Amino acid sequence: MRPRVLIAGFKHETNTFSTLPTDLAAYRARKLFEGDEVAARLAGTRSEIAAFLDARDRHAWEVVHPVYADATPSGRVTRKAFEHVSERILACLQHQGPFDAVLFALHGAMVAEHHDDGEGALLARVREHVGPQVPIAVTLDLHANVTERMARLADIMVSYRTYPHVDQYEIATEAAELSLALGGKVDPRYGEPLPVTGSVHALADGRFDLEGPMMAGTPVHMGASAVLRVAGVDIVLVSARYQAYDRMFFRHLGIEPGACSVLGVKSAHHFRAAFAPIASRVEVVDDGGGLTSRNFAQLRYRNLRRPVYPLDLE
Repeated sequence: MRPRVLIAGFKHETNTFSTLPTDLAAYRARKLFEGDEVAARLAGTRSEIAAFLDARDRHAWEVVHPVYADATPSGRVTRKAFEHVSERILACLQHQGPFDAVLFALHGAMVAEHHDDGEGALLARVREHVGPQVPIAVTLDLHANVTERMARLADIMVSYRTYPHVDQYEIATEAAELSLALGGKVDPRYGEPLPVTGSVHALADGRFDLEGPMMAGTPVHMGASAVLRVAGVDIVLVSARYQAYDRMFFRHLGIEPGACSVLGVKSAHHFRAAFAPIASRVEVVDDGGGLTSRNFAQLRYRNLRRPVYPLDLE
């Protein structure tokens, strides 16, 4: 099943000293696109929405884009205008969901008649609908007034770095596609970090109880966890070091191990209790020269009594 992503934009740079209200007419005078008109008007441009749509094509997402609204800087956004645009987004979440991720093009300095933190109010409503595990990524103007509420509710926030803003497309690409260096951070003898670029497909706090059979019922806290999709491969990233010996290491992030054609686990042997029963074949990969290699002869023992099996077979 293709990942489903909601894409939308709701932008305004509010000047609270201005007495000119930002109403629906102000949005219609600049940009107020709904439904299919969003892609029709913005695809192929250097805008954030265009970058999101291009990411859709690269990653084969199923995308819904209910609205894009952008008005010229002026006074507070009227209640009617704010609710009109917000309701288009919330109705999409309610009637066309569920979604695997949400991508927003925002400004970050919106003030409405009834919300001093316009973006925070919008993100709070969206988060209430999608829950804590669905990633929300937003782009922001570098003139944004980023609040603690906004930072708490969004998982990824990326702002322009140029003024004039000539990097909107590139910044939106960053928001849609996260670049990381995986592994190789503890001991360089065993390999350098692997640079990858992918998209976040799930988030969790890393708390769950083991399913077993090994240590069934035991609570686990791996810290902030995510699923990063890289070239069609889902990678589970966690904050704390754990050996993957239980199916809940995947299930708590929405991955059903039995539905995977190939499942890779970082575990020496404990994985067999939970995963061998659902596997058609088990392949042990042991040629990386790591500390837990079963090629004991390659390890330099200094305090080992000899002879000992299996180093000394004769």
